[in-house]
Amino acid sequence: MRYILLAVTLILTVSVSVAQPDQCAAILQKELEKTNENCAGLGPGFICYGAGIVKASAVDGSDSSPVLGVPSDMIPIGGVGQIVTTPIDLESGGIGVAVMSLAVRSPETDEEQMIALVLVGDATLEILSPPENSEADSTIPAFLLKGGSTNPECPGSPNGLIVQTPQQSPYTLNINGANVTMSSTVYFTVSPEQEMVVAALEGQAAVGPVEGERTRVVTGFTSRINLDSDTEQITGEWSDAGLFDDFYGEQFAAFEMLDSSFLNYEIDAPDEDYLDEIKELLESDDFDYDDFVDQFEDSEDEFDDDSEVDDAGEEDNDDVGENEVIEEDDIEEDAEDTEDDSEDEED
Repeated sequence: MRYILLAVTLILTVSVSVAQPDQCAAILQKELEKTNENCAGLGPGFICYGAGIVKASAVDGSDSSPVLGVPSDMIPIGGVGQIVTTPIDLESGGIGVAVMSLAVRSPETDEEQMIALVLVGDATLEILSPPENSEADSTIPAFLLKGGSTNPECPGSPNGLIVQTPQQSPYTLNINGANVTMSSTVYFTVSPEQEMVVAALEGQAAVGPVEGERTRVVTGFTSRINLDSDTEQITGEWSDAGLFDDFYGEQFAAFEMLDSSFLNYEIDAPDEDYLDEIKELLESDDFDYDDFVDQFEDSEDEFDDDSEVDDAGEEDNDDVGENEVIEEDDIEEDAEDTEDDSEDEED
């Protein structure tokens, strides 16, 4: 009888370990679906409690305010110093998700636009104002991203930050002391080894010194850089761009279910076929990454022309424009003007 029980225990253990990835993926999907419902229609200049456990603290570090008490709570970004989301938890069946909508103004057209940020998993995002490093420009929104330990039961679960700009419109954010110019959707994560990884889900990102030679990271590729263990600011040089592996591919596929009501558009992460094609190119002797990037940029320009998208923001990503961040007071004034117009119409 004892041997039978032992055999049953071993079978159950194996079954649980095999089923684990499906369970982790199901939790992530469920919590992202909750986020879609809870953060639908999030306005510019606000932070939303999407799902799981999310904590916010004020600029001065106090926990009393601002308050993100329950999922669907929304608070103004102004005054928030830090957002914390929690890792995937099999017991509770949750993972922390927070959504932020940053109001900016296009330096080319003066049009009001939005940068969407989604913090998910074991991650902390500090909102720095003003930027606290020499490389940052005061007109560039600056953040400090901190990572946590990966849940060994769900090693493929995301712990990081999704940033999405308007399509074909390059914007620059300062993340951990690095000016990163992005057009489309980019994912940031900090590994337990204190490396910051930048992965392009769509479009591309340019990393490295603004006035020097920058590393261009296009769809399906990543670049990484070491972080100082004390300051958590970048140190050293960015790695050459490399194709992201299946570990990241599984995470990014799940992001496609995020709703466009709080994004600029739905995420279309590179699929397995795209990555396989790139792998074949990488294995060829005559592959040149810079040529590949040039062709990628040309194809993006052609797509933009065919879609008749305004081309005011289509400058080379190596040229960093100044982003004008729209202040919270401006947002409130716009809301008051709207209310006044409504009252006039009623009269």
